[in-house]
Amino acid sequence: LPQEGPLAPDIYTFSALLHAISERREPGSTSRSIAIQHQNASDAKLIWRQLVKASEKSNFEINQHAVTAVLRSIAHGRPSDTLFGFEVVRDYCGLAKPGETPPTNHPELSSHAMTALFEFCNRQHKYGLTIHYFQQILDLPLQKQGELIPLTGNSMERVLRAYSHLASLGSMSEADQALETLQWMLRQCVLHPQLKSQLQPNLTHYALVLTACWRGADW
Repeated sequence: LPQEGPLAPDIYTFSALLHAISERREPGSTSRSIAIQHQNASDAKLIWRQLVKASEKSNFEINQHAVTAVLRSIAHGRPSDTLFGFEVVRDYCGLAKPGETPPTNHPELSSHAMTALFEFCNRQHKYGLTIHYFQQILDLPLQKQGELIPLTGNSMERVLRAYSHLASLGSMSEADQALETLQWMLRQCVLHPQLKSQLQPNLTHYALVLTACWRGADW
């Protein structure tokens, strides 16, 4: 594609390409091989850098669709891809890792991007970061106003799964925290009825809390 003019790639072009990369698998296979996973991550990083340059040149905004797609593409990558992903999260989601200075910009987060973020952290066995980012989202002014928040049952499943994994590592506090998270979901459904369709817990959520209690031996 030309780099300038009406046919130059825009945010929709880059987002579609990143999404295609995230879905790429071995021909005839429903699972991703390690080689394909690493190739997806490498290609996604290359496309993302081109996207950033194009956005600066053509002055278009990098949206949450692109963030979702790149996080899904690098979720199974190498350790260097993990660091790259956290840079994307910091710069384009406004969420900082522990010890980092929180960004001043807070873009409007999407539920798909937050699900992809939590899944990315869990896939990289960074369960503590899943919880850390979740807590940051709860601290956003939007949540305090009880308005629409970028959390759904899918993203909360990833949060509770992180608690259950941490409990299996010998930590003793995850059972209480998982239960508190479940109670938070139920409380939001009562206090803010518009969130009920997003946050109503299902059997999977309850099972993950019970798993955290079981692994933490918290009867």
